[in-house]
Amino acid sequence: MNADRWREELDLELDGALDGPVVVALHEWLEHSPDLRRERQELQSVHAALAASVVAPRPGFAAEVVRSLPAAAWEGRTVSAWRWPFALLLVLGGVAAALFGGAAAELEPAAPGFAAFAALTKLFVSAALAGAGLAGATWTGLGCGLAHWLVASKLHLLAAGLIVLGLNLLLVRLLRPTARSRASVPHRSR
Repeated sequence: MNADRWREELDLELDGALDGPVVVALHEWLEHSPDLRRERQELQSVHAALAASVVAPRPGFAAEVVRSLPAAAWEGRTVSAWRWPFALLLVLGGVAAALFGGAAAELEPAAPGFAAFAALTKLFVSAALAGAGLAGATWTGLGCGLAHWLVASKLHLLAAGLIVLGLNLLLVRLLRPTARSRASVPHRSR
Protein backbone atom coordinates (compact mmCIF):
# COMPACT_ATOMS: atom_id res chain seq x y z
CA MET A 1 0.00 0.00 0.00
CA ASN A 2 1.23 3.50 -0.74
CA ALA A 3 1.49 6.44 1.68
CA ASP A 4 -1.66 8.12 0.34
CA ARG A 5 -3.71 5.03 1.12
CA TRP A 6 -2.31 4.95 4.68
CA ARG A 7 -3.25 8.61 5.14
CA GLU A 8 -6.87 7.67 4.42
CA GLU A 9 -6.60 4.83 6.95
CA LEU A 10 -5.35 7.24 9.65
CA ASP A 11 -8.71 9.01 9.81
CA LEU A 12 -10.55 5.71 9.94
CA GLU A 13 -8.28 4.51 12.76
CA LEU A 14 -8.97 7.62 14.84
CA ASP A 15 -12.70 7.11 14.29
CA GLY A 16 -12.37 3.47 15.43
CA ALA A 17 -13.54 2.11 12.09
CA LEU A 18 -10.57 -0.19 11.35
CA ASP A 19 -10.31 -3.86 12.25
CA GLY A 20 -7.33 -5.71 13.72
CA PRO A 21 -5.16 -6.73 10.73
CA VAL A 22 -5.39 -3.30 9.08
CA VAL A 23 -4.51 -1.56 12.38
CA VAL A 24 -1.44 -3.79 12.81
CA ALA A 25 -0.31 -3.04 9.24
CA LEU A 26 -0.89 0.70 9.80
CA HIS A 27 1.25 0.69 12.96
CA GLU A 28 4.05 -1.11 11.11
CA TRP A 29 3.90 1.55 8.38
CA LEU A 30 3.94 4.30 11.03
CA GLU A 31 7.23 2.92 12.44
CA HIS A 32 8.94 3.50 9.09
CA SER A 33 7.35 6.83 8.04
CA PRO A 34 8.02 10.00 10.08
CA ASP A 35 5.73 12.03 7.78
CA LEU A 36 2.85 9.69 8.47
CA ARG A 37 3.53 9.82 12.24
CA ARG A 38 3.50 13.63 12.15
CA GLU A 39 0.25 13.63 10.19
CA ARG A 40 -1.24 11.19 12.70
CA GLN A 41 -0.32 13.52 15.57
CA GLU A 42 -1.91 16.46 13.74
CA LEU A 43 -5.08 14.46 13.13
CA GLN A 44 -5.17 13.43 16.81
CA SER A 45 -4.97 17.08 17.86
CA VAL A 46 -7.76 17.99 15.42
CA HIS A 47 -9.95 15.15 16.77
CA ALA A 48 -9.25 16.27 20.35
CA ALA A 49 -10.12 19.89 19.50
CA LEU A 50 -13.36 18.82 17.83
CA ALA A 51 -14.29 16.60 20.78
CA ALA A 52 -13.65 19.49 23.20
CA SER A 53 -15.81 21.90 21.18
CA VAL A 54 -19.01 19.81 21.38
CA VAL A 55 -21.78 21.77 23.06
CA ALA A 56 -24.53 19.81 24.79
CA PRO A 57 -28.05 21.17 24.19
CA ARG A 58 -30.03 22.41 27.16
CA PRO A 59 -32.57 20.06 28.72
CA GLY A 60 -35.88 20.01 26.86
CA PHE A 61 -34.40 21.49 23.68
CA ALA A 62 -35.57 18.62 21.43
CA ALA A 63 -39.12 18.81 22.79
CA GLU A 64 -39.14 22.59 22.27
CA VAL A 65 -38.06 22.19 18.64
CA VAL A 66 -40.77 19.59 17.99
CA ARG A 67 -43.44 21.84 19.56
CA SER A 68 -42.34 24.78 17.42
CA LEU A 69 -42.72 22.86 14.14
CA PRO A 70 -45.90 23.72 12.22
CA ALA A 71 -48.58 21.06 12.14
CA ALA A 72 -49.23 19.26 8.89
CA ALA A 73 -52.37 20.24 7.02
CA TRP A 74 -54.18 17.04 8.02
CA GLU A 75 -52.91 16.98 11.58
CA GLY A 76 -54.99 18.59 14.31
CA ARG A 77 -53.26 19.55 17.52
CA THR A 78 -56.39 19.22 19.66
CA VAL A 79 -59.21 16.73 19.93
CA SER A 80 -61.75 19.45 19.13
CA ALA A 81 -60.27 19.76 15.62
CA TRP A 82 -61.60 16.27 14.86
CA ARG A 83 -65.10 16.87 16.31
CA TRP A 84 -66.91 17.76 13.05
CA PRO A 85 -65.17 15.21 10.83
CA PHE A 86 -65.92 12.50 13.41
CA ALA A 87 -69.58 13.57 13.63
CA LEU A 88 -69.82 13.51 9.83
CA LEU A 89 -68.24 10.06 9.79
CA LEU A 90 -70.82 8.82 12.32
CA VAL A 91 -73.69 10.27 10.29
CA LEU A 92 -72.38 8.71 7.08
CA GLY A 93 -71.85 5.41 8.90
CA GLY A 94 -75.46 5.53 10.11
CA VAL A 95 -76.72 6.26 6.60
CA ALA A 96 -74.61 3.42 5.24
CA ALA A 97 -75.99 1.07 7.92
CA ALA A 98 -79.53 2.08 7.01
CA LEU A 99 -78.87 1.52 3.32
CA PHE A 100 -77.20 -1.82 3.93
CA GLY A 101 -80.13 -2.70 6.18
CA GLY A 102 -82.52 -1.94 3.34
CA ALA A 103 -80.50 -4.09 0.98
CA ALA A 104 -80.32 -6.89 3.53
CA ALA A 105 -84.07 -6.66 4.11
CA GLU A 106 -84.62 -7.25 0.39
CA LEU A 107 -82.35 -10.28 0.45
CA GLU A 108 -83.55 -11.71 3.77
CA PRO A 109 -86.77 -10.06 4.94
CA ALA A 110 -86.99 -11.94 8.27
CA ALA A 111 -84.74 -9.70 10.43
CA PRO A 112 -83.71 -6.44 8.70
CA GLY A 113 -82.07 -4.87 11.80
CA PHE A 114 -79.89 -7.86 12.48
CA ALA A 115 -79.19 -8.29 8.79
CA ALA A 116 -77.82 -4.74 8.60
CA PHE A 117 -75.50 -5.45 11.53
CA ALA A 118 -74.47 -8.76 9.97
CA ALA A 119 -73.83 -7.08 6.60
CA LEU A 120 -71.60 -4.42 8.20
CA THR A 121 -69.77 -7.06 10.21
CA LYS A 122 -69.21 -9.12 7.08
CA LEU A 123 -68.04 -5.99 5.27
CA PHE A 124 -65.41 -5.24 7.93
CA VAL A 125 -64.29 -8.87 8.08
CA SER A 126 -64.04 -9.00 4.29
CA ALA A 127 -62.05 -5.75 4.25
CA ALA A 128 -59.60 -7.15 6.80
CA LEU A 129 -59.18 -10.38 4.85
CA ALA A 130 -58.80 -8.52 1.56
CA GLY A 131 -56.08 -6.42 3.12
CA ALA A 132 -54.24 -9.62 3.91
CA GLY A 133 -54.78 -10.86 0.37
CA LEU A 134 -57.10 -13.72 1.33
CA ALA A 135 -60.61 -12.62 0.31
CA GLY A 136 -60.86 -12.22 -3.44
CA ALA A 137 -63.89 -14.47 -3.70
CA THR A 138 -65.85 -12.82 -0.89
CA TRP A 139 -65.77 -9.47 -2.66
CA THR A 140 -67.44 -11.06 -5.65
CA GLY A 141 -70.56 -11.87 -3.63
CA LEU A 142 -70.61 -8.43 -2.02
CA GLY A 143 -70.12 -6.79 -5.40
CA CYS A 144 -73.00 -8.78 -6.91
CA GLY A 145 -75.29 -7.86 -4.02
CA LEU A 146 -74.29 -4.19 -4.18
CA ALA A 147 -74.72 -4.12 -7.96
CA HIS A 148 -78.16 -5.69 -7.62
CA TRP A 149 -79.10 -3.15 -4.97
CA LEU A 150 -77.77 -0.17 -7.01
CA VAL A 151 -79.72 -1.05 -10.15
CA ALA A 152 -82.92 -1.81 -8.21
CA SER A 153 -83.97 1.85 -8.13
CA LYS A 154 -82.73 5.34 -8.86
CA LEU A 155 -83.14 6.23 -5.18
CA HIS A 156 -80.57 3.58 -4.23
CA LEU A 157 -78.17 4.95 -6.83
CA LEU A 158 -78.71 8.50 -5.56
CA ALA A 159 -78.16 7.40 -1.96
CA ALA A 160 -74.89 5.64 -2.90
CA GLY A 161 -73.77 8.77 -4.78
CA LEU A 162 -74.51 10.92 -1.74
CA ILE A 163 -72.48 8.58 0.47
CA VAL A 164 -69.51 8.75 -1.91
CA LEU A 165 -69.84 12.55 -2.09
CA GLY A 166 -70.02 12.77 1.70
CA LEU A 167 -66.92 10.63 2.10
CA ASN A 168 -65.06 12.78 -0.42
CA LEU A 169 -66.08 15.93 1.46
CA LEU A 170 -64.91 14.36 4.70
CA LEU A 171 -61.55 13.55 3.14
CA VAL A 172 -61.17 17.09 1.77
CA ARG A 173 -62.12 18.52 5.17
CA LEU A 174 -59.48 16.42 6.90
CA LEU A 175 -56.76 17.29 4.39
CA ARG A 176 -57.51 21.00 4.08
CA PRO A 177 -55.50 23.24 6.45
CA THR A 178 -57.61 25.19 8.91
CA ALA A 179 -57.38 28.97 9.28
CA ARG A 180 -55.81 28.49 12.71
CA SER A 181 -52.99 26.28 11.37
CA ARG A 182 -52.36 28.69 8.47
CA ALA A 183 -52.04 31.59 10.90
CA SER A 184 -49.51 29.70 13.05
CA VAL A 185 -47.15 29.07 10.13
CA PRO A 186 -44.80 32.05 9.70
CA HIS A 187 -44.44 33.23 6.11
CA ARG A 188 -40.93 34.05 4.94
CA SER A 189 -40.34 37.02 2.71
CA ARG A 190 -37.57 36.82 0.16
